[in-house]
Amino acid sequence: IFKKLQTNVLQMNGSFAVVVQGKGWMFASVDRTRAIPLYYGKKGAGFYLSDNANWVRNQVANSQMDKIATKEFLLTGYVTGSETLFPSVKQLQAGECIWVRDRQGIPEDSTHRFHPHARQDFFDASEEDLYPLMDQILVNMFERLLESTKERALVIPLSGGIDSRLIVAMLKRLGRDNVICFSYGKQGSWESEISRKVAAKLGYPWQFVHYTHRRWYQWFQSDER
Repeated sequence: IFKKLQTNVLQMNGSFAVVVQGKGWMFASVDRTRAIPLYYGKKGAGFYLSDNANWVRNQVANSQMDKIATKEFLLTGYVTGSETLFPSVKQLQAGECIWVRDRQGIPEDSTHRFHPHARQDFFDASEEDLYPLMDQILVNMFERLLESTKERALVIPLSGGIDSRLIVAMLKRLGRDNVICFSYGKQGSWESEISRKVAAKLGYPWQFVHYTHRRWYQWFQSDER
């Protein structure tokens, strides 16, 4: 069963999280980018899995933060690998699945990476020969995006960088008109000016969110923060 489920996940594309449960077993997986995170933990005979890390933490009654993970988070802004801030709460990594079986009332789990992110040389060709191949890959990617979003409006955070410019350029190239671009920051910044010019060149509406001291203060004092 595990091999069949793992093969199915390998053949899937796009953003997803999968959980399948049978008698005495459970299979779960996230996609290559971990677009929908899944967390898990064990306590006694119980195995708990959810997209809500706090729910898992409450089930395993884990209230003490891991000291090393906390330092790592404060230094980098994240915790690496399958760890989280709480030692009994784990997370599936990008391109990873987990297989859980009932072993005489005790859950036994093992994780498997089905998509390696290490760089590999897939093609034996010159850079010039790879250009049309790369172009076709981009077209395939954005055609999938258009198919999955249909006629819904796409809102693009358009900066002065190349990544977001590539996105809006490909959308225009493939005929998507229902696109709204936005930028943010200080008035007249070079990032926002490039963003505005690119949106105007492509004929997409553009909005700007002006950062001010007052807005930052209101956000900092907000209940949400």
